[in-house]
Amino acid sequence: MNNSAFLTLAGRLKWARQNAGLSQSSLAKKCGLTQGAIGHVETGSRSTLPKLARVASELGVRALWLEEGVGPYQIDDESHAPLAPEQPTHETQFGFLSSSEISELLSLFGGCDATGRESVMRAARSAAALSQGASSNGAANKRKRSV
Repeated sequence: MNNSAFLTLAGRLKWARQNAGLSQSSLAKKCGLTQGAIGHVETGSRSTLPKLARVASELGVRALWLEEGVGPYQIDDESHAPLAPEQPTHETQFGFLSSSEISELLSLFGGCDATGRESVMRAARSAAALSQGASSNGAANKRKRSV
């Protein structure tokens, strides 16, 4: 799935359904909907999803992410319970990023195949190592100047 697909309810629903290994029919049955209702949303011919919270729960994704593409998509455990408040969220872990930047990064990363994800991870590790090296070099230079 290309990255722009995550910008719409249709794209997020299709990705989440496929990621959960469900057909349109099986998801519809679990949620008390028709296969057509799911299909119309996935093709974009319908822009709202009946029983959205139930559908999100069956797919193991957060309703806000499914509906609007906001925040992390995953629910953390098999019972589909939301993250406990004391657990760090992306917003608290990465306070230097806006929530829209976090959403975009997750959407882009989620749209990559395995090779693409590995390339992104290598690039991120490399950038982090360079940043840490620059930070420690700067601190070492300050210590030298103060002596």
